[in-house]
Amino acid sequence: FGLDSVWVIVDADESVADRWRSLRDVFVKLGYPNVPESPSADGTVLPATGSLARIGVWLMPDNESPGILEDFLARLVAGGDPLLPRAEKAVESLPEHERRFADVKRSKALIHTWLAWQEEPGAPLGQAITRHYLQTDHELAARFLAWLRSMFESP
Repeated sequence: FGLDSVWVIVDADESVADRWRSLRDVFVKLGYPNVPESPSADGTVLPATGSLARIGVWLMPDNESPGILEDFLARLVAGGDPLLPRAEKAVESLPEHERRFADVKRSKALIHTWLAWQEEPGAPLGQAITRHYLQTDHELAARFLAWLRSMFESP
């Protein structure tokens, strides 16, 4: 396709190691040399080689922990926010037989419960950032933005 770079942002889900291994196997099969055994905490960038585009990989939430996008976002909630612990308690207090979501979707239930209690209840995830419900100056957000910016730079 003549692409200069490909960005991969994917949930680590239950295991960073397993998710990385599956991605690494694909990159190796495609012919990328020197693919690291584990992802970089700051996001992984594989340089372009031959006809292969540069690849950037970010494993949600932080390249080191199991989880999903919503775990990333929950970490951007301001420290000391009184509603996040209440949302956690609300989600955890649901009897298991009444939960309509799988345990692996607990993080989604948590962040959306918390969002339901904001000035504009139920704002979409992207709007939670533009409405300043989430801290964009958080260390994790800064690492993610630095990785994104690195993907725009010339190799």
